[in-house]
Amino acid sequence: MNKFFSNTILINAFKNCIPVSCTVEITRYCNFRCKHCYVPSDHMLFLPYENAVKFIDQIASKGCLFLTITGGECLSHPNFIEIYKYAFSKNLLISVFTNGSMLNKKHFKLFKKYPPYLVEITLYGFSEETYKDVTGVSSFHNVTSNILKLKKLGINISLKMFVLKNNYNDFSLVKKFSSDNDIPFRFDYIILDKNKLLRDKYQIDSSKIKHLELHNSNVIPTDASITTAWDSAIKEVVPTKLFNCAAGRNSCWLKADNNLYICNFFKKICYNMNEYTFEEAWSRIVNYISAIEKRPGGCFDCAKKEFCGICPVKCENLENDFYMQRGSPIYCLQATCRKEVSEQ
Repeated sequence: MNKFFSNTILINAFKNCIPVSCTVEITRYCNFRCKHCYVPSDHMLFLPYENAVKFIDQIASKGCLFLTITGGECLSHPNFIEIYKYAFSKNLLISVFTNGSMLNKKHFKLFKKYPPYLVEITLYGFSEETYKDVTGVSSFHNVTSNILKLKKLGINISLKMFVLKNNYNDFSLVKKFSSDNDIPFRFDYIILDKNKLLRDKYQIDSSKIKHLELHNSNVIPTDASITTAWDSAIKEVVPTKLFNCAAGRNSCWLKADNNLYICNFFKKICYNMNEYTFEEAWSRIVNYISAIEKRPGGCFDCAKKEFCGICPVKCENLENDFYMQRGSPIYCLQATCRKEVSEQ
């Protein structure tokens, strides 16, 4: 789907509170043990097939078009293929977020017959040594081989990298691999776990962040017309609201515990789907975020806000600052770098 067209759909849904883009975490289990992972320790939790298809039925009836299937490692779910086929039968555009290590002939056959909208694979380095260090598993050659198999099959894929102290030196190699194989690539480096000790141990320092931001701004080009359209929608619909992102307006997350959340990291409210219909839960979510007004000052008055990826949930997790009055140093640094790039 054309990026401008898909964003037009998302913006219209944002204005009208239509849950057009939903995510379902079908398991918390993962065969990797990444040092920076935020997923709770109950790794063997799987969303029952019946709950997954019930959720899919309900969101499809309410206007959902884009569905992301994630985990944990979603391919580890014993009913992944059945869940995927069911979502496909509902004419949903399916994105699969995976570490790529568990892909096998069944998945290649599935994706060839029922093409996903996107398969996004995370690369954790560019050697077996780095993989072992970051994930606890030596899967580098397996994952890169599977990426190339998907590419050969004509499957729409993209790559991402979470940059840590442990794999920073592999970044340029991962980026080159993506470029050489004509695969879209993005990266992140901000650990959103509330555990500051974990963040300090694995998150890259400010000099490395500046280097990544200043020298890799072209990784995913920004379409100015799309950015302008989103800014206009935000000013029109939520000019005074604390929440001005897509969460709770055109998107939501169902987690493996069968609770519906506003987004991946916001834990203050959730609705158990054994007790509520999706329509009831979605209505409560929309009412919740619509009732919270922003407070003057802080991040909302910052001259760099258009370049910043901060939000109430991220600021709460990192700085215990839900109303974004003080901001977050790492996001301030990110915004400063991106503003500098835009002015070059």
